[in-house]
Amino acid sequence: MIDLSAAPLTPTRHQRAAVECICTQNWIYLCDEMGMGKTKTIIDSCTALYRRGDLDRVIVIAPASVVPVWIDPELGQLAAHAWPTIPTQVQHYHRRRKSWQYGPASDTPLQWIVTNYEFIRTGMRARSRYVPPRLATLLEQCGPRTMLVLDESSAVKTGRAYQTRACKLLRAQCGRVALLTGTPIAHSPLDLLSQGNLLHPSILSDTPGVPCTLVAYRARYCVMGGWQGKEILEWKHLDDLTRRFSPYTLRRLKKDCLDLPAKLDAVTLTVPLSADTWRLYKGMRDQMIVRLRDAESVSVAQQAITKLIRLSQLTSGFLGGVEGMDGTPTDRIEWVSREKLMGLLEWYAARLDADPAIKLVIWCRFRAEVEQVAEAIRATGTGEVGTLWGSSPRAERDHALRLLHPQTAPAGAGVLVGTPSAGSMGITLAAAHTVIYLSNA
Repeated sequence: MIDLSAAPLTPTRHQRAAVECICTQNWIYLCDEMGMGKTKTIIDSCTALYRRGDLDRVIVIAPASVVPVWIDPELGQLAAHAWPTIPTQVQHYHRRRKSWQYGPASDTPLQWIVTNYEFIRTGMRARSRYVPPRLATLLEQCGPRTMLVLDESSAVKTGRAYQTRACKLLRAQCGRVALLTGTPIAHSPLDLLSQGNLLHPSILSDTPGVPCTLVAYRARYCVMGGWQGKEILEWKHLDDLTRRFSPYTLRRLKKDCLDLPAKLDAVTLTVPLSADTWRLYKGMRDQMIVRLRDAESVSVAQQAITKLIRLSQLTSGFLGGVEGMDGTPTDRIEWVSREKLMGLLEWYAARLDADPAIKLVIWCRFRAEVEQVAEAIRATGTGEVGTLWGSSPRAERDHALRLLHPQTAPAGAGVLVGTPSAGSMGITLAAAHTVIYLSNA
């Protein structure tokens, strides 16, 4: 049994079982449900392998938004779970390289190199064996005693994507590999082809050392048809696919491993539209055009999908796609109502009276809605507010995440307002009391 007594946080039973598994085989597909501690498990496993003399370097590739989860000096997982008795060096491999040291000084520490998929794919060329300088530098760090960790491995589910090709080159030079994801099949079993080949060619291929091709994979598991026989109509022999992956896959659910309180049922709050907003809504719904109050501009939906977006915007109090009566785009949005916003503020005031230290997450579909809600809550002067969307500046994103992180949450009220896509992976909001979906995508 592997000695994990020096870990800063004692691993749970399921984490200990995963460490034992990772340390006994060279490739692993860790698919535990989100919140099960996959990152901590990898840190403990790599540290145990280093102490045993089987590992000297770990290369972590993650989406750009997830990289701080690993390396943030204050809240990152490496800062929290690096063993104090083991010399550890962490390097952020990016344009501006940064590094941190943990544990005692040593000439041969356990090295962690953390970067993102977007960075390593830059410079890749279609149908070419050219290796760009960024990737070439990283390849020089690979060896038999290197573990490659692909976090959120759905990023490499497409075999021909540049970032997948870059990861294949790294995988060929690394002695060990771990793929981490909470959703092993995000869309269809086709997602497993590239990930299986990255783990090891022998998993899906019957020819030793030769990766399974897309043609062979479809022939074995797909019923093809449709236009020119190129559409997947249904799947077959999935029991064989499960059999091939099962020796290398760990998939555990929170309900089976953790003692958690019962999940609360969602509550729906209803806010009726005003007469004016309802008139605009019916105009867009029935005629796909809305004439605004100034009588000099309109919003036109020329396609059904655009109409659905405009209807969703109207229920959030604004309307996009505004143009002049002559068809000239004005590149602006028009605010038409505040019903939903006022309903939210009334609810927030009532909850704040009951709990002055409330921690709240508010998800919105549109960036304009995020900005309006954040501004309205700041105007109440009742607590700190942070915003989170795809193009948020790094400082703004870090401030928002710290509002609801258990280690940095403020003593008073804290509210994060953001878009679900920007907060879909790699963040910790465990200090939040309540989550509100103000508008669903």
